[in-house]
Amino acid sequence: MKCGQLYDKLIEKEQLRLINNLFQYFDEIEKEDSTSEEDRRLINEIRESVRTSKGISKAELEKIQKKNNKAVTDIENVFTENLQRVGQTFAGVEIVQFCANENYRKLFDSLGFFPPFGAIVFWHFLVPKVLEVRKYIGCQYLFLFAADTSDDESLIRYYRTLHFTDAGEQGAVIPFYDWTCRFMYQEISGLSQGKEEFFNDFNRDEEDV
Repeated sequence: MKCGQLYDKLIEKEQLRLINNLFQYFDEIEKEDSTSEEDRRLINEIRESVRTSKGISKAELEKIQKKNNKAVTDIENVFTENLQRVGQTFAGVEIVQFCANENYRKLFDSLGFFPPFGAIVFWHFLVPKVLEVRKYIGCQYLFLFAADTSDDESLIRYYRTLHFTDAGEQGAVIPFYDWTCRFMYQEISGLSQGKEEFFNDFNRDEEDV
């Protein structure tokens, strides 16, 4: 878990579009035979910074020598202003990497956990931690970025069973690492009741004890 901030949506998506265009451009030039090894190295370093959520700076992008005029203009427009103007802001706690290990997916399925093992981890382990954190840090929302690429949005529907929603007026600053993910959130004030309801309906068999 880590602290984050939500806000009322009050911005346009132009900068996000420009950044996406830049990454597509760098992907293309990396494949070209005429691209230098140094540029390839820089592009890979930028990708690694994105993957590890470290972010990127204008200086890092400008180091790449092979840029056309449009790419140079896009870089300038992306970093024109460091101040992001939004409406009201809300403190939140982000759940990071809340996912199953795919190497053990078949094993999990064979055990026949019901409710799903992830739901048990969420309500029994994560929620108490969030409620404990709330005693020391003013935070209103719990949120995550759902990495769901399925056609039926199975992961999105699963998170909804944990009381997360992707509909509302709030938004969040999404890192490049979570670029294709769906932002979902819920109010922390409802977690205690949600936890109580979950375990009231949680019937264990004798074999599970």
